[in-house]
Amino acid sequence: FSPDGTRIISASQDRTLKLWDAACGQELRTLSGHTNFAFAFAFSPDGTWIVSASQDKTLKLWEAASGQELATLPLPGILDCVALHPWKPLAACGDYGGSLHFIELVGVVYGPIIVTPIIKKHLFKPELSIRCPACQHRISINQDQLDTELTCPTPGCGLHLKINSFSIRVE
Repeated sequence: FSPDGTRIISASQDRTLKLWDAACGQELRTLSGHTNFAFAFAFSPDGTWIVSASQDKTLKLWEAASGQELATLPLPGILDCVALHPWKPLAACGDYGGSLHFIELVGVVYGPIIVTPIIKKHLFKPELSIRCPACQHRISINQDQLDTELTCPTPGCGLHLKINSFSIRVE
């Protein structure tokens, strides 16, 4: 799922990735470019990029809106997993040989990092809050702040956040 919950990405043995509308299941686009199976992929924390790792020994960076392949990084092993840092343009991927590769995505600039509010009981009444992924500070918000942007108020942090339009209830 994309961080805003609107899209789903899947991979296939036909060497493609497909982007789907999460609400209706309609295919939005096909991302083609790998020459072998692509088993691992991730959305960037702002939802604008997709990174994929493949058995063709490449890590690819895609623009989520257009499906355009932006970069290919050849690596020494067959890749089977990938993850992105929660707020910095950094990737980690692993290969079948047990190697772990840390990659700085130079030139990639994230927009506001998407965060999902939680509703949790606090002093016997529900409270809506988000957590900044950079400083881990919990920020209380109100209902009219859903689907808006804000800057983390923690001194020294200042990460720009986009609050999802939906929330998750935590019991």
